[in-house]
Amino acid sequence: MIRKPPPDKPPPDKPANEKQADFYAKLGVKDLRNNDVLGAAGNFKKALDFDANNVDAIAGMGEIALTQGQARGAIAHLKKAARLRPRDAKIHTLLGEAYLSSGNDKAAAAAFKKALKIDPDNTIARNGYNEAIGREPVDEDLE
Repeated sequence: MIRKPPPDKPPPDKPANEKQADFYAKLGVKDLRNNDVLGAAGNFKKALDFDANNVDAIAGMGEIALTQGQARGAIAHLKKAARLRPRDAKIHTLLGEAYLSSGNDKAAAAAFKKALKIDPDNTIARNGYNEAIGREPVDEDLE
């Protein structure tokens, strides 16, 4: 018989690999903010070595690819990140930017629209959506 812990006890900590992955992913995000692309890439790769599904590292690799003009690579990383964390407006915004830079305006508009459903005040997503649909105003209800 398997015993469940009492409900008043917190769940067990993350496994050590996930903790290490989170550590390196956070370093990578910090490196990106400081425009240290090489440092960020190295830390994101270390994070992914510990946990291949670390969303922050996957999204970070997508953001790096996007800034380096590698839309195809950015799309691959960001699609995976969006599948793993579907309610993250930043990921959908980055995915929209990647699609936009690849010339796929329809997919870009869809990604920006998802970002706007999650965060209606997301100016980058709103501007990207407008650009993707030919600079037409965004529908207010964003179905």
